Amino acid sequence: MQMNASKQTQDVLPPVTNSEATQQIERLAYTKKELLAYLNLSPVALWRLEKRGLIRPIAGIRHKRYSVAEVKRFLDRRDES
Repeated sequence: MQMNASKQTQDVLPPVTNSEATQQIERLAYTKKELLAYLNLSPVALWRLEKRGLIRPIAGIRHKRYSVAEVKRFLDRRDES
């Protein structure tokens, strides 16, 4: 009977591929590597921006992440100058 129920579920729900799943999820943060590529910065330049307080990584996690809101704030402040 369980075999029949799982077969019904497969018939109702279309399969979701990885690319479809990632398109549905909104990005919340960038990794350091992604941010360096996005802003076309060197690691030293990003380190200097962090030290000056111009861009802040998300605190409390093992690897640095930079929120999308923080990156937008940085870009807006840079464009105003």
